[in-house]
Amino acid sequence: MSGPPLKLPPVLIHDRITVAELGERVPWSVEPAIKLGDRGARGLGVGIGSIDTGIDRQHEEKGDLCGQIHGMQDFTGSRFGAFDMQGHGTHTIGTMLALSGNNIGVESVAPAAHCFVAKGLGDDGAGYDQQIVEAVNWLISCKVQIINMSLGGPAKSGPIIAAIERALAAGITIVCAAGNEGDNAESWPAMHPSVISVGAVDKHGKPASFSSPSSVDVAAPGVEILSTYRNGQYGVLSGTSMAAPWVSAFLAVWFAEFHAMHNSYPSPQRALDQIKLWTTDIGAPRKTGAGLVSADKYLAEKERQEAPKPAQRDLVSLLPWRYELWRRRA
Repeated sequence: MSGPPLKLPPVLIHDRITVAELGERVPWSVEPAIKLGDRGARGLGVGIGSIDTGIDRQHEEKGDLCGQIHGMQDFTGSRFGAFDMQGHGTHTIGTMLALSGNNIGVESVAPAAHCFVAKGLGDDGAGYDQQIVEAVNWLISCKVQIINMSLGGPAKSGPIIAAIERALAAGITIVCAAGNEGDNAESWPAMHPSVISVGAVDKHGKPASFSSPSSVDVAAPGVEILSTYRNGQYGVLSGTSMAAPWVSAFLAVWFAEFHAMHNSYPSPQRALDQIKLWTTDIGAPRKTGAGLVSADKYLAEKERQEAPKPAQRDLVSLLPWRYELWRRRA
């Protein structure tokens, strides 16, 4: 295979938790999104493609992701197929659409959305150009609305950029992790100008020190994030890999609401422009772009749009009373 491999950004693993220890919990990162309530039915009908290390078999078959996966395909040649030996892909998918109200595991941002899993990164966490290209092409054929790519590399790959541009031309919005290499590193494909590049913040809204300045558009929760993990367990991880799926799922909520009103989905450019408007400026623009994506900003805009408009006054009531008197005498 040609070209340097893409890799998982170097995430921090803080903890692993069993189902029995967990119960059902709302991660701090999901709490802001809970405010969205049933808007967009929490992503109903929206397909999100995941290009990552696959999906954990236990979660997919009977756990917190049961019924959420509408298709899976391996592009790495792994003897385990599309199943996840790393836990990274499973963690990102859990943030997006882990089941809600099932009394186990974690809540997610868009539990009514569904996922197509493209295993483009192998069991060692690395993927080559052709694997990623094939994964993108497959997701185009699946007609997803959003692709989440919590991966990256230092080199710009012509074949991968071409595949991304095919997806964009097909109307698919692409969200990428900005990278975890710190202040002076850049990561592709997050550097692509039409991709939504996502930086990470902690629970206090402070930019993460590891978050890279890869043409960052917006920031989202990415420090000590609890989500689904390998072997049916749950893990607490940090990285821009954790922030990107938060944005993908947030967009899925809006996409579902938009589709209900317009019978279509927003274009990638509209999604990029709009997500920047739903942010709060927290400084450090090289790491956070337009700012931290805010559910409050989204809700405030929707409330303004839905506020009843003043009723039009009857034209006759605006006429001078003398005219009314003249009209009766005529």
